[in-house]
Amino acid sequence: MQKIHLLHYGELALKLGNRKLFEEKLAANIRELAAPLGRVAVKRLYGRMIVMPEEGLADEDVADVLDRVFGLAYHGVGYYEDASWENLEAITDKILPEGEFSF
Repeated sequence: MQKIHLLHYGELALKLGNRKLFEEKLAANIRELAAPLGRVAVKRLYGRMIVMPEEGLADEDVADVLDRVFGLAYHGVGYYEDASWENLEAITDKILPEGEFSF
């Protein structure tokens, strides 16, 4: 299970013909701003991006960098794992300790 930062960007979605170019530039800007912290991988999804920081980087430090990236609407912390019921259960147990939630 790897902690990630899920990114949502704003106006890039409107750049129909040049969307890929703008997404690649945004990813390069994220890598450049995060370089002093250590290595981060940026994965492009349709309409979103995922930042996967190297092990040991503090979430707050990565969030501070992402707050300064022009073009990001917002970002949040999540977990990345292969899809399976066992992995879903492990993530749920980690982020929702027993007795601390209800429906």
